[in-house]
Amino acid sequence: MTDHGTDPAGKVGFLNTAAVHVATFETLSRTHLPSGSTVHRLDPEALELARQDGAAERVRAVVAAHLAELRDAGCGIVLCTCSTLGEVAEDLSGDGLAVIRIDRPMLRRAVTLGPRIGVLVALTSTIEPTTGVLAEGPRRRKLT
Repeated sequence: MTDHGTDPAGKVGFLNTAAVHVATFETLSRTHLPSGSTVHRLDPEALELARQDGAAERVRAVVAAHLAELRDAGCGIVLCTCSTLGEVAEDLSGDGLAVIRIDRPMLRRAVTLGPRIGVLVALTSTIEPTTGVLAEGPRRRKLT
């Protein structure tokens, strides 16, 4: 876990499944939230677990534990940087912790740009969650 800064009012948590995301989101945080602080949870095994058949309850327990740790660290908001885990993380939002899945803002923006959207995924496990968020667009008009 990486913890930068001490102001809990401006503390943002990140749930990552790849180490590369820690550096990326640290850079973005310093640029866009210069007075905020960050806490990162890194768990590559959570992604591997999510890709296994029949592991849904175990994945939910792992993600819930990470979110509880981020809440305990003073985070009021968490960005889940993994599309595969995004739906689970978002479903566990509550008790003073808002969770945003990384693909929701991206897809929200994409649907405003035109009638046809192309999506390139790095893992097959992201196809279903990403297309699920896209399918919400016409019904909800707002992907937040």
